[in-house]
Amino acid sequence: MANINIFALGGQDENGKNLFVLEVEQDIFIINTGIAFPINDRWGIDGIIADTTYLQKRKDRIKGIFLTHAHDEAFAALPWMIMDFPGITVYGSKFTIAVAENRVSKYKINHTDYKFEIIDEKNFGKVNVKSFEVANSIPGSLAYNFQTLEGDIIAMSNMTIDDLGPYGKTDLEVIKNNSKDILGLILDTRRANYNGKSADKKSINNLIESTFEKAKDDERIIVGAYDEEMYTIQEVIDMANKYDRPVAFYGSAFDNLYSILLKENPDTNKPKNLIPYREANNCPNAVILVTGTWSRIYQRFVRVATNNDVYLKIKPNDAIIMVTPPINGMEVEYSQMLDEVAKIAPNILSITDKDYYALRPTKDDVYEITSILKPKYFIPVSSLFRYQTVAGKQAVKAGVRKDKIVVLQNGKVLFLQNGELASQKGKVPYGDVIIQGFGVGDVSYEVIKERKSLSAGGLISIAAQVNR
Repeated sequence: MANINIFALGGQDENGKNLFVLEVEQDIFIINTGIAFPINDRWGIDGIIADTTYLQKRKDRIKGIFLTHAHDEAFAALPWMIMDFPGITVYGSKFTIAVAENRVSKYKINHTDYKFEIIDEKNFGKVNVKSFEVANSIPGSLAYNFQTLEGDIIAMSNMTIDDLGPYGKTDLEVIKNNSKDILGLILDTRRANYNGKSADKKSINNLIESTFEKAKDDERIIVGAYDEEMYTIQEVIDMANKYDRPVAFYGSAFDNLYSILLKENPDTNKPKNLIPYREANNCPNAVILVTGTWSRIYQRFVRVATNNDVYLKIKPNDAIIMVTPPINGMEVEYSQMLDEVAKIAPNILSITDKDYYALRPTKDDVYEITSILKPKYFIPVSSLFRYQTVAGKQAVKAGVRKDKIVVLQNGKVLFLQNGELASQKGKVPYGDVIIQGFGVGDVSYEVIKERKSLSAGGLISIAAQVNR
């Protein structure tokens, strides 16, 4: 009979840096390794990753890192994990592995003892791992089934219950029929407080088409979007094609993702006329896609609106579409950004989370997933505590016993023995590791600006490690 531990080193009651650990006897399976970006109370920082002290002391027991998808919150700490864990194998879909390899190649890693592997099903002795395609805003998203002697542990991150073609299909019946007794379900619940189903509000076509219809031939359309919401950005590209407008990508991360997408899926509906972003100012009817992470895109628009951007200038007759609903803690920055943009271009369409849902499980999705899969234990993850409790209530409605809902904080351990809850009192060390540099190891423009503001308003503390 197997002893099983489930815990998070990051991702619980916070935005990002998801890192979940499944221990089955002596075997350790790492599910995702993401990065968090600082909110307004942590200026001057490029990113934050999870403290992996616990794992570093048990390197020889790690079977691999299993990536569910290629969002920064799920995979962007990978370069540092590879640096710290020689011999590690990273598993994922073909698309996710392509993105991960590309990201890792931009860092100076002091060894080559690591590998990437596309996974369908693989046996690790006492644990057999199966992957399942799920629908998401980015291609190649997977759910995993870790099959143990005590039952199956299903891990599902960002996804929606839908068939999105090249962006994946979620078939809960397939997952159920390819599973035995589901002992635990680890489920992303960041949108569990949203009513309805995420698939019902996945499209922005009906929200943005009037802007395209009304825009004159000499009026540009500037669209702000999170670079990882590729399904949504594809809808903008399709709309630009419909109205015969050239498209410019202004954001290197999305440009890179899109290049990988076209390589993996050559039949993707591409822009009819893709122009370099440096020419966007001189193209009177361009659709300019300004993309970025949720922590930086508002600053990028402020930079443009205050005439501090080298390549992009907002014009008074530009139509602005913002598909960037703020996450918790960024509401003030979002409002300030809209004010700055409106001073120059008052024609702004701000799409809120009331009209558009990011593709993550909502209330009805949580209910449907738990009612079909019927897990014995339900573990909500990747969200604020209050959303995890909302998800727990939905799982109870779907038939999961109330005492089988386990809401974990970072570092708290769910210990299952012989298929039953033995303890929730265990703890492992966890914390934040602050990192400098993103993408190519450099410090971003926004962080430099933040550090200048900090230096003007206070003091700078410098810590130096000296080799005696």
